[in-house]
This record gives sequence, C-alpha cells and structure tokens, in this order.
Amino acid sequence: MMVNQLPIPSYLVDKLRGIGVEALYPPQAEAVSKGLLDGRNLLVATPTASGKTLLAALAASKHLDRGGRVVYLSPLRAITSEKKQFFEELFGDRYKVAAVSRDYDQPEEWLRGYDIVVSTNEKMDSMLRHSASWVKSTSLVVVDEVHMLAAEERGSTLEVLITRLLTELPNAQFLLLSATIRNVEDLAEYTGADIVSSSWRPVPLREAVYQQDRDELFFSDGSSERLPRLSSDPVKNLVLNIVSIGGQVLVFASSRRAAEGIADDLASALRVVGGEAAQLSALAETVYDGGDCSTRLARYIRRGTAFHHAGLYPHQRKAVEDAFRAGLLKAIVATPTLAAGVNLPARAVIIPDVKRGGEDMSVMEYKQLCGRAGRPGFDKEGLAVIIAKNSRQRNEMMRRYVHGQLEPIVSRLSDQRRLRFHTLGLVSSGFSDHNELVAFFEKTLASRQDSGLMEKVDSALSYLEAAKFIKHDGGGWRATRLGKRVADLYIDPLSARIILSRLEDVEKAGPKADDVALLTICSTPDIELLSHIQPALDWFRDYGDFDGPAIAKASVLKAWVEEMGESTIESRFGAAPGDIYVLSESGSWIAQAASELAAMVGRRQASKTFLVLSERIKHGVREELLPLCSLPGIGRVRARALWNAGIRRVEDLRRISTEHLAKIIGQSTATRVLEVVRER
Repeated sequence: MMVNQLPIPSYLVDKLRGIGVEALYPPQAEAVSKGLLDGRNLLVATPTASGKTLLAALAASKHLDRGGRVVYLSPLRAITSEKKQFFEELFGDRYKVAAVSRDYDQPEEWLRGYDIVVSTNEKMDSMLRHSASWVKSTSLVVVDEVHMLAAEERGSTLEVLITRLLTELPNAQFLLLSATIRNVEDLAEYTGADIVSSSWRPVPLREAVYQQDRDELFFSDGSSERLPRLSSDPVKNLVLNIVSIGGQVLVFASSRRAAEGIADDLASALRVVGGEAAQLSALAETVYDGGDCSTRLARYIRRGTAFHHAGLYPHQRKAVEDAFRAGLLKAIVATPTLAAGVNLPARAVIIPDVKRGGEDMSVMEYKQLCGRAGRPGFDKEGLAVIIAKNSRQRNEMMRRYVHGQLEPIVSRLSDQRRLRFHTLGLVSSGFSDHNELVAFFEKTLASRQDSGLMEKVDSALSYLEAAKFIKHDGGGWRATRLGKRVADLYIDPLSARIILSRLEDVEKAGPKADDVALLTICSTPDIELLSHIQPALDWFRDYGDFDGPAIAKASVLKAWVEEMGESTIESRFGAAPGDIYVLSESGSWIAQAASELAAMVGRRQASKTFLVLSERIKHGVREELLPLCSLPGIGRVRARALWNAGIRRVEDLRRISTEHLAKIIGQSTATRVLEVVRER
C-alpha cells in the first residue's frame, strides 16, 4: 500500500516521502485496513522498528484536520523528547506540538493552545487529578509501549491512566502500541480495541547462542557458524568479529559495574582509524566534567566504545547515543534501560549474562533486547546473541530464551501500596460513590486477573480513612483537604504519613533540623532506593530510628547541599553523577511537598525548613548561594565563585562591569546575567 493512496492530507504525503517513506509495511497496511483512519480503536502488537509511530502520525493527521487534539503517552522522558521532534518534523509548520513531564502539581492549562501533546504517563495521570480542562477536547489518544502495564513500579499508573481516559473520553479513538505480547486478547478486551498482531520486521532477525568453549554460534534454525578467534574473551571476540565486517554492536550488561568493565575490555581491543580519532577526541571532551565516571567514559570514547547507564547525566547519555547513530562509536555497553528508553538499533545485540539482580531475566526482556538488532536501511539482517559457557548451558539458553514463550502481561494494580495511591487519586478527582469506584475498578485489567481486587480496594479505602486523607459521609467518599493536597502533589500516601509524623521532630531539632528533614524525605518510598550507595554513618549517628537506606540517600544529598564535589561524592559514596541527578530531582520534589503539607497542618517552622531544603537540593548549594542561583546560567560552581569574589547578592552585580564579571564566570554567561539583572 503506497502512502499516496491513503486518505491523508497531501502535505503529510510530501513529508513522508521527504523522509523516505513511500509504502507501508505489512503491519501498517493491516492497521489501515482495520480502521486506523476511520476512528477504530486498535491494539498494534508488533516488533521493534516495525513502524508503529508512523501509524500514530497517520491517525493524528485525520484528527488534526478536523480540529481535534492528539495526546501521545510514553513511559519515559527520553521518549517524549524523541516523539516531540518526530511530530514537529511532520506537523510543526501547521500545528503546535508540546512535550510535558515531571512537575506533577500543575494542570498545565496552557496546553489548551497546543494540538499535539506528548506526555509521560505519570504527568498525564497527574493532570487528570488536577482536572485539566483541555483534556476533554482530545480526540485521539496514542499509548506507546502499552506492554509496560506489566512493569512492577509504573505499570499500575499506566493501567489507571488508560482506564480513566477510556472512561472520560468515550468518543475518542485509542491507538495502543505494544511489543509482541502473549495475551494480546486480554489487552484488547480490556481496552475495547481490535488487534493488529504480527511478527514481521523490516530487517530479519537471527537469534543465536554463542558457545564460548567452541567459538561457535548456534542459530535458532539449527544451523551453526564457527567464528575466527580474535580474542579469548567471548564478548570481545563477538564484538571484534562484528566490527571487522562493518557492524555496530550493543552489549547489554547486567549492572553498571559490568557495563564499565566490558567497555574497558573493548577499549583495549578496538582500533580507531583515520579521521575518527579527532572526532572521538572532540566527543570525549564534551562528556568530560572532571568526575571519575566521566573520566572513564571519555577514555573509552577515544577508543571507539562507551558505556551507557543511569550513572551518567542525561546530556552524556545523549552524546553517546548520537555518536552511535552517526556510526562514530562501534560499540556501546549498556544496562537494559537503554532498550526501553530510546530508538537505538545496531547490527548486533550481545547479552553476556541473563542474571538481573540475582534473578534470571524474563523472556519478554530478552526479546525486547533482541529487538534492537538490525538497522532498517543499513543491515540485511540483525543478529542477537546470548552467551553460554558450554553445550549444556547452550541448550538451556536455546530452550528457555530463543525458543521460549513470552510471559503474559499481568496487572500490577493489585499491589496494596500502588492501590492506595491510585484510590486516593480517584476519590480526590470526584469518584465519590462506592458503586462508582467499583464500576471503575471493574473496567481495569486487574479485575480480569484478580478476583479479590475489590476486597483490596476496600482495604485501601480503610487505610486512607484512618490516615484522615478521605472520609465517608452520607453521599459517599470524599477527600479531606489534606488528602486532596496529597493526591495533587502526586506523592505516595505513605510518604505523606511519614512526613506528617516527623514534623514535630524537625521543629525540635534546632540546628540539626536540616539533617532530620533530609532523613525524613529519604525515608519515603517516593525517593528511589539506590542499593549501591554507601552511607556516612558518622554524619547521622544520633538518628538510630532511621533505617540504612534512608541514611545512605540522605548522606549523598547532605554532601550535595554542602557543596561537596561530584567526584568526591562518587568516590566516597559510590553515587555517580546520574545518581546525584536522580536523587536531587526527587529529593527537591518531596521536600517541596513536605513544605506544603507542613504549612497545611500549621507547622510553619518545619514548612520553611523543607522549602529552603528543597531549593538547596535543587541547586546543590548552601543556603547563602540561593539568590545567586536564581540567575540564568549560574549553578553551584559559578555561584560559589561569585561569592568568593565578594559578590554576595544579586544587587551587587549592578555595580560590576561585564569585563570584571566575565573573568569570574565567562563572557557569554556574564553578558546574559547582567542583562537579566538590569531588567529587574
């Protein structure tokens, strides 16, 4: 089926041709034949790179031409940026495109002026809690990566979000995009969608097990191939063989340490030729920031490889991804989050180890990793390899993974902690009548899989009532003023209870109030546990009623707000820059929420402590630098440099020349800062 035969606007046909799309792939053609352009709800379950995003664009064009609004939901911020760029390329000269994430305490009413809204699942769920009025005019909802319903932490949010949108937008079209899944019929029944399911790929995939004691690849079709032995190490041997014939490789390691170790091995084996050396050296400079992690990354990049994990800053990860897409890097060694995060195909995917935190990876995860093999337009076929030590292990890997059956998608909504979170969100949004709540939960996937779901909902309601977040009157359930604020702040009800129980301790702590406040927010389930972080027990020896994980997280944040250098934080606590980034982002958010809750219950002193702490965590500075950090381009390092130069207040900058300021913070930043100061 050719794109110029489709009933879509001519401008879109021209745009698609401009990016090389002349004809539809078979699954795309099937989606069109099943009513994609006629407003039918569809569940499209096909492999990676089979063109699912293009289906969203085709459907979007029909809705936009009729004055509708399109909402595109994705699980990760990295994907929202990628999809925003995609839609802007196709529709940006006619329609307005926005991407939103984080900042869960806003309805974002400004989005009423946008035609295409790309949002993370959590952000969209939070906007529904705030009763964002612009949502009602949505006529197309696209849900990307809908198989993430099975994700342990985030799947329940996606399920509640889909169920709410189906309930509140009964006339909208829903396009659900998924990897190949086992129980596709269950999801189709849950969403009321017709099924488009296919194993077709634009680049054929060959799956194999590499038996390292024979240097031999055993393929899923029963054939085998001996490889030249270019290294005794199995990963190095595979990578060198693939790179030698012009391919690029993604290696998926089981941990950050393993990823960096493999990258180190590859850096010693790969050879950089010609003009690549200068380009790689320039790339290395862009990711280097003086820290230990970036030092290692820059060293490996100069040899044509890199690691990629959550310990890196987002801009460092993006630099690695862009260089790989450009063919500059020959191999990336990544933790599995890369497979879910961005579109980054390679000639070959190598999986050295199936262990994930002591447990074997699922078949679904294995297939997702394999799906990155094969670059459309570049490779005739993709190769996915799992490594086995001997024939016994090879047979087991072949049986369990290569020929294994996908696990069914199982709802995560029945988990009591997640159920309390979402039940409060529903009650605070107006689901007050008990029968109304029952009717809502009966529409979920969980109700089809867990016969005891409603008993768990009743238990969640009892918990929330005991916490004084909701109350029951003659008309049904309603959120208290406090409960409504907890729901709008988008924090776990347990986090709120922990914070409220510690407010008096914060106010009685005197000069140690910041320490108690830090430990309080780090005790909440909303701040992610990073198991590899080491605590500074000597800093918090007087606080024995806080557990080890809370002390570990608080140690990193205390070092951060006391302006300890990132390389020192990494060497002392094991927290890489990316860890600091994640902890500071969530820590600032929860501290801000704690400030608001404290104010609501009349704890003004605690409220101020948490508010200042939130800003300090956001910027990574002592309190005296906060006014300077409000200026554009002034972070923790430049703010301290200004302070040390005698510039203590924003007003001090009015008496300084651009030349003088440039010597402290650089010419471009100095010019920008003084422009802002003079406008105030």
